[in-house]
Amino acid sequence: MRPIFGLRTNLVLNIHCFSNSKLQRIFITSSSPKQPINDVTLLIASDELQRCTSLTTLRKLHAKIFSYGLYHTSLWTKIAALYVSFERVDAAKFAFEFLSNPSSYLWNILIRGYATHGFFGQSLGLYREMMQKGLKPDKFTFPFALKCCAGLSDLNVGRLVHQHLVCCGCSHDVFVTAALLDMYAKCSHTEAARLVFDKMSVRDVVCWTSMISGYAHNGCNSETMVFFDLMRASGVQSNRPLRITRTRQEMFRVNGKGFRDFTTAQQLRVHG
Repeated sequence: MRPIFGLRTNLVLNIHCFSNSKLQRIFITSSSPKQPINDVTLLIASDELQRCTSLTTLRKLHAKIFSYGLYHTSLWTKIAALYVSFERVDAAKFAFEFLSNPSSYLWNILIRGYATHGFFGQSLGLYREMMQKGLKPDKFTFPFALKCCAGLSDLNVGRLVHQHLVCCGCSHDVFVTAALLDMYAKCSHTEAARLVFDKMSVRDVVCWTSMISGYAHNGCNSETMVFFDLMRASGVQSNRPLRITRTRQEMFRVNGKGFRDFTTAQQLRVHG
């Protein structure tokens, strides 16, 4: 992750490079950088952010908004979301910390941003902070918190997140339960993963693949082959050669004999 040192300085320098006509007209008429924001200013600034298609343009817009004290929550939420989309989570965190009372939506954007780019520890840190501030996580929070637990192979924190999502009424959401299944599978707790799988009302190819890969990863060769057959029998469509290759690799890494058994069994099913 890139350091954020000097970000305030860069914001001020970018002001002099900014030449957008709409915002220029508004800002030129402002007698004070911190005068109260009006609806017209907010709408135009919001529209310009909506049209932003590059990191350079975003930095210039951010600089101008910062310079003139447009500290409206909706603007800074959009700024943070755009920085995440341009893979600058560090700058998004700066915008996040600038607000005294960030919305749950903005918390989710940051948690998702860190998790998506592999900063699992930072993402879980924000999740904990969100909980400590009394904000309620939702179905958009839990999949990424669970993704971080899976990435860190942290079963203890994963179990805690599982408790939270049950208390928050998200235990039946298909995306949350898929992430929960994947977390248990990647943390080598196949029994818990199977319990989650059995309770799912909807099982897509991602869920089947997580379960199969979890068994393969932990050397459960017979369960892996059984689940391949169950997936086929259920009518779930998948890129079968890709799934088989991935599972073969896992089984070969864990158990060479399992790899040979699996390959032979698959050949018999295909040609038999």
